[in-house]
Amino acid sequence: MSRRIRIRWRISVGVLGAIALLAVLIWVVFLDRQQVVPNIDQSISLYQIPNEIDLLEAEAQRIREEMALLPELKETLQNDRYGYHGGYLPALEELPEEPRWTVDVRFIVGAKMKQVILVPAMDRRFDQRNSYGFPRRFRISKLSPGRTPEVIQEWIDEDCPNPGRIPLIIDVDPDYPRGFRIEVFRGALESNRELFALDEVYGITINNEIIYARTGVKVSSSFESSPYWHEDFLIDHQTSLGLPLEAQQTSTVESTDVFLEFDSDEASYVTVEFDLGEVYDLSGILFYPASNRTGNWIPAFGFPGNIELFYGAPGSRRTAKIKRPSSVESDVSMQPGHNVLRLPLWGVDVNRLRVKFSDFPTSAGKSYFAMGEVVLLANKERHKLEAIRLVNGYELSQEDQHRLIDGKADGRVAMGHLEWIRQVQERDALSLRLTQVEELIGLLRERLHRFYWIFGVLLIAVTLVCAISLSLYLFLNRRESSRQLREQITLDLHDDIGSSLSAISLGLRRLRRYSSSGVMNASCDRLDSIIQRVQASFQDVLWFTNSDTDTLSELIAKLVQTAELRVPKEKLFIDLPVAEKDMDRKLKVMFKRDLLLIFSEAVNNAVKHSNATEIHVAFQWQKPHFTMTIYDNGEGFDLSAVQEQGGRPQIGLLSLQRRAKRLGGNYELQSQHGQGTHVSITLKL
Repeated sequence: MSRRIRIRWRISVGVLGAIALLAVLIWVVFLDRQQVVPNIDQSISLYQIPNEIDLLEAEAQRIREEMALLPELKETLQNDRYGYHGGYLPALEELPEEPRWTVDVRFIVGAKMKQVILVPAMDRRFDQRNSYGFPRRFRISKLSPGRTPEVIQEWIDEDCPNPGRIPLIIDVDPDYPRGFRIEVFRGALESNRELFALDEVYGITINNEIIYARTGVKVSSSFESSPYWHEDFLIDHQTSLGLPLEAQQTSTVESTDVFLEFDSDEASYVTVEFDLGEVYDLSGILFYPASNRTGNWIPAFGFPGNIELFYGAPGSRRTAKIKRPSSVESDVSMQPGHNVLRLPLWGVDVNRLRVKFSDFPTSAGKSYFAMGEVVLLANKERHKLEAIRLVNGYELSQEDQHRLIDGKADGRVAMGHLEWIRQVQERDALSLRLTQVEELIGLLRERLHRFYWIFGVLLIAVTLVCAISLSLYLFLNRRESSRQLREQITLDLHDDIGSSLSAISLGLRRLRRYSSSGVMNASCDRLDSIIQRVQASFQDVLWFTNSDTDTLSELIAKLVQTAELRVPKEKLFIDLPVAEKDMDRKLKVMFKRDLLLIFSEAVNNAVKHSNATEIHVAFQWQKPHFTMTIYDNGEGFDLSAVQEQGGRPQIGLLSLQRRAKRLGGNYELQSQHGQGTHVSITLKL
C-alpha cells in the first residue's frame, strides 16, 4: 500500500470516526432515556433535563411555600420525662410467638374514642430527627369490660414504618373502650439488642378532644431512670412535640404572652374571671405556657405551680390542681414543660369561670408569672374567651388580661392538638417529597454535568479528528500539487532542453562528416563529448525531479544503472538485496541526489585510480537500515597521506564525508597499498 493511499485511508477513518461520534451524541441527547431514580418508573431523555429541572424547581418552591404555612416540629425543650422505656432484650432472628413487651393503658369511663395516638419517644443523646425505641412489629388491641381484647391494628408480617418524631394516629371504631393494650413482638434494633420506648399514649374522642389516661399504666417490664424514664411518664401529659401553634409567618414575632416579674413578698396569687355570656357545657380548660423572656432555656418558666378553678353559682366551688404522679420521685418537675396543660371538667354547665394562679416560681428574690393563652373546651369544641377581668391578687394590666385570651401564644395562633398533628404530618409528607424532588434535581444536574463533560471531551476529540483529517488532506493536496509540478517540470525540461542538446549533438556530427579539416573534427569531437556528459547529467536531474522515482527500489535501480554505465562489464559485480516489503517507501529528492552523488564519486574513483580488475557493488536492506558498499581489488592507497595533501584535505574524500554526514549516515573508508579500497555507507530510512 502506497503512502498516498495510507494517508487517504486515515483521512477516511477520521471522517467516519467524527461522524460516528456525532451519531453517538445525537443518540445520547435525543434517544437515550435513562431511569432517573431507582425503583421509580420515570425515565427522561437528555434534552428534556433542563425543562424537567425547571419544573422540579418550581415544584420545590411550591412545596417550600406550602411548608411555610404549616407548623413544624422544632428542637424539643424537653429535658426530662422522656416517657416509658421497656428495657433491652437480646435481638432475635425469628419473630417470637409471644410478645416481648406488653403495655396496658386505661382511660376514664364514658369517653367515646375514635382514635388512639402513639407519640414516639426521643432521647436527646441521639439524633432528634428520628424516634427512639419505636417498635417494628406490634399490635394494638381495644380493652373493654367483660370482653376479649379486640385487635384494631397490627404490624406482624411486616415492619411498621418508622414515623420519626411524628405521632402515629390509629383509627378506632367509635366505642367506649376502657383502654388499649400494646403488644410488641420486635422492638427497635440497637447493635445486637432490641428495645421498646414510647413518649405518650392518649386518645381522641369523637368530638376531637384529647383524652389522657387517668387510671394508670400496667407494663410487663420497665427500665426506670429518674427523671428520664418511668412507666408513669407514658401518661404524664408531657411530650417532646412542643406547643400546638401555627407556623410562624414572619421573621419577627410580636410578644403575645403574659410575663410578670415582681418581688416575692409583693403578691402570692393572681385571680381572673372569665365571663362566658351564656351557659356552656365545659369539658376542660387549656393553659398554654408562655415563651421565656429571661434568656434561660427552662421550658414553661413562670408557669404557676397551682391552679384553682371556681365556677357555677356563688357559693359553689370546685377545685382542680396539678398533682404529682404518686409513684414518681419527689424531685420531678411539676410544670408542664413545653406542653399544653389540660384540666378536665366533665359535665359542668357554667356561665362564669374564675381561675386562681398561685405558687409562682422564684429566682434571685423575684417571683415570675407567665402564661401564653387560656382556652375553654365548651359545647364539644374549642371556645375562644371574649371577656376577662382581674378579681384580686397581683394587678394585671388591661393589655396583659387581653393577652390571656387573644388566641395566641408565643406570637402564634394556638391550635387544637389533633389539627396541629395533622398539619405536622402534612408538613412531614411535604418535607419527604421536597427531599425526593431535591434529590431528583441533584441527579438530573449530575447527569447533565456529566454529559457536558463527556460532550466537551467528545467535541474536542471530534475537532481534533477533523483538524487532523483536514491537515492530512491539505498536506496530501500539497504533495500531489508538488508531484504534479515536478512531473511537469521534468517533461518540460526533457522536451525543451533535452531536444535542444540532441539537436546540437546531431549538428556537430553532421558538421564533422562534411568537414575535411582535422582541427575542426577534433573540436567537434570535444564538443560532442561535452554534450554527452551534459546529457547524462541532465538525465540525472530529470531523475531527481521525477516523483515516480522517489522509492527505494527505483533508487537501487538507478545506482545499478550508473555503475553499469561507468564500469566495464567484465569488471563489474553487483549484489542486489532480496525483494522485501517497504521497498517502495518514499524518499526525499535531496536524499536521492546526495546518495547518487556519493555512489557516483566512489565508483569513478574505483574506475580511474584503482587499476582494479574487479569492482563490487553491494546493496543491503534490513528495515529500517540501508547499506551501500563499493569495494575493489585494486592498488589501494595510503589513506593518511592522501587525506592531507599540501595541508588541505583531498576534495573528493571531503565531499563524500560531508554528504554522508548530511544524510545522517555512518560513512566508512578503508584502503591499503595492494589490498584495494572499501567504501561503505549505512543510512536509516
